[in-house]
Amino acid sequence: MLRWRIPLTLLVCAISIFAFLRRPDTTPVDFAVGLRLSSTSVSTGQVVVPELELRNAGTNTARHLETSIRLYINGERWLDEPLHLPEPGKTETLTRSSGWTAPAPGSYEFRLVVDEARRLNDTNRGNNSVTQTVTVTAPGS
Repeated sequence: MLRWRIPLTLLVCAISIFAFLRRPDTTPVDFAVGLRLSSTSVSTGQVVVPELELRNAGTNTARHLETSIRLYINGERWLDEPLHLPEPGKTETLTRSSGWTAPAPGSYEFRLVVDEARRLNDTNRGNNSVTQTVTVTAPGS
């Protein structure tokens, strides 16, 4: 019986640690996102390169070390990346070198969201998303 007690104790400890890390972070923080696009007016076939920013606008450090940052284009998820949570007053930047290729003429809404799952205790959710529009025209227009 003693033979099973140690592995069982280790298993219980591992489960407890996992449950602790998966619970929502209760530290009050304020993360803000920023979105810069290489261009907001392009022709079909041209590439728009997004630069995503996550800034810690608060005074606390989050317990979790990263969160998910997502970029939607016309409501479809185009990017879902883990991003390191910066220290207070600092900014983390993510640039996708491949970019988005404009498919057809029209208006395209780019919406960037951080912590969509609401795992962080963010005191200002009003700065957790930002939207920009890209206008695509036919070549030669």
